[in-house]
Amino acid sequence: MQFFKGNYISLVVFSLILVGCGGNVDESSYEKTIEDGLDYFAVEKYSEAEVQFELALKEKEDDELAKALLAQTVAFRKSLKLFEEGNFDEGFIQAKTVVETTSGSTSISNKAEELINNQNAIQEKIGKETEEVHKNGAAEKFAKEKAEREKKEKEEADQHAEAGGLTNSEKTKYEYSDFIGYYLHFDSSDRSHSDTVAGIGHNQVVVAWWGGEGNEYDILDKSIEDNTLTIDYYTSNPYTEDERDYGTMKIILNETDGEHSVEFDFDPEMDFYKVSYEEILSYDYSIIDFVN
Repeated sequence: MQFFKGNYISLVVFSLILVGCGGNVDESSYEKTIEDGLDYFAVEKYSEAEVQFELALKEKEDDELAKALLAQTVAFRKSLKLFEEGNFDEGFIQAKTVVETTSGSTSISNKAEELINNQNAIQEKIGKETEEVHKNGAAEKFAKEKAEREKKEKEEADQHAEAGGLTNSEKTKYEYSDFIGYYLHFDSSDRSHSDTVAGIGHNQVVVAWWGGEGNEYDILDKSIEDNTLTIDYYTSNPYTEDERDYGTMKIILNETDGEHSVEFDFDPEMDFYKVSYEEILSYDYSIIDFVN
């Protein structure tokens, strides 16, 4: 005997009541049609199940149970077709309609829930595979651009050396340790307030604004020529497809009267002066000590 959602009494009992009241519905035929429909649905013959529930409605017009079972079956078939076509949003809507039908079959509802769970798992797998493809594609593009840039720089250096200029090693004046440290940009000459803080560490560069958020650049590779530090980096970006940006920045180190300052190529108008970690805190910045 099948059981359904709602307060339904046994079809057999119901048929006896109808007979006792003189009803003219062939209850045994109606009951068999309903059971045949459910049996067809159970073995995934959904079109045959739909036909049976339509026949049940012809035998008992406006029967709530037959209406609910027919509606569940139609919605379930639509959800299958929509998923096959790749229309996942509409497919989920139809499947949820099956589940939310309160006067239909529990077994059909369970089948719809199973379909929803399977599709969710498929979508999650597709999402991860797509993310990996984008990530690998971005990394390959960055590596290719870097190789082309390095090749061009080497060719220019060789041409310069042939013309009697200095080699790269001869031009290098600073080491990476000279760049490491904390830096502040001051928005006034008396340095009473700093609007931007920067930090150059062994594995990361951070630039942040007073009272706001900062950008973190994870270092992939670095090189120094004269007083210019070139860094290849990646940084998180929630607005891109792979949520990660790759790029290159240049940091120029200047030294005047023993005071070090740096310029970032993305804003060469701003000078950042080297300070201690304690000075960073004194300007009400909240930053982890990551350069030591």
